[in-house]
Amino acid sequence: MPHSYGLRAGTRYAFSRNFKEHGMIRLSTYLKTYRVGDIVDLKVNGAVQKGMPHKVFHGKTGVVYNVTKSSVGVIIYKRVDNRYIEKRINVRIEHVQHSRSREEFINRVKENALKKKEAKEKGIHVHLKRQPAGPRPGHVVSLEGNAPRDCRPYCLRHPHLSESRKWDFGFGMRGCSVFFKLGFRRCYPPSGVDCTWVA
Repeated sequence: MPHSYGLRAGTRYAFSRNFKEHGMIRLSTYLKTYRVGDIVDLKVNGAVQKGMPHKVFHGKTGVVYNVTKSSVGVIIYKRVDNRYIEKRINVRIEHVQHSRSREEFINRVKENALKKKEAKEKGIHVHLKRQPAGPRPGHVVSLEGNAPRDCRPYCLRHPHLSESRKWDFGFGMRGCSVFFKLGFRRCYPPSGVDCTWVA
């Protein structure tokens, strides 16, 4: 509805539970450990009204600055006009989950540390910077069992056209789905038929 500016206005689908995910909340939600400095994503669980963050924070990523018995304090940067304001909100643990934004970076750091250790033992230098993907390597196309084919231009044939216009050259119509919806079909002309436009 327009002109609805309530606390939870416009959250019919954002705060709804997913398909087949209604009912009791999983115990794994309560068994996760949150520490100060952890990066978390705010994902509102509509089944828990207590400690629910405002809808503007849904889907945002923040840093934990406080941990209590059943909730955490999160620092979120909210955009207001041309600046960002630091907001400190307290939400229950049902509405947060560990962020995977640094997962790839941490794994890469561990791999680089292992590579440096192995290179130091062997006495060689190793490049740890990521390199962009290069061009595809060259290859040779074999003609064995791959004879050249005679590629003739296809035509658009409509079953209800007159015999004089039954074979119309279809360069301009190639790939146009409208003509296929109208009943045209892609085919090749029979031998002896000049596939040119007939006025």
